[in-house]
Amino acid sequence: MKLVIFDLDDTLYDCTGQLNGSLKGLEAIKPFPETLDALRAITCRKALVTKGMLRVQYGKIRILDIASFFPDIFVCKDALRKKKAFKKILGRYSYFNASEIVVFGNRRDEEIRFGNELGLVTILLRHGKYKDMEPVSEFDIPKFEIDSITELPDLLR
Repeated sequence: MKLVIFDLDDTLYDCTGQLNGSLKGLEAIKPFPETLDALRAITCRKALVTKGMLRVQYGKIRILDIASFFPDIFVCKDALRKKKAFKKILGRYSYFNASEIVVFGNRRDEEIRFGNELGLVTILLRHGKYKDMEPVSEFDIPKFEIDSITELPDLLR
């Protein structure tokens, strides 16, 4: 693979377990224990696309100390803008084939759906409050499903 587009919440850190829908404890969040090693092991280009309030999401990125892994970071107000961010990344890296671009996230109804609609390779991380979400269309079915980010580097090889 040449490019991996990552989600943030419940993909790179345990948002559900650490924040539980609130911002209480934000300054104490930590990435999954294996996240930093996995990001180091993945040598292809990386982009981060996350949804939420700009200040809060950038705060999370700063606290988690992961910005250096992502030359491209997009914080989106809503799901529609998240899909537009994916398209912007595709335009920026138009020299990559769709089969060389992976979308990695924990939501079937956003990352996986948008990635599939755009013809990209999709990998679902079964974690967090959306881990039991059922697909509602063929676009919600990822090419791969994993239980831990530790599986990602080998899957990308």
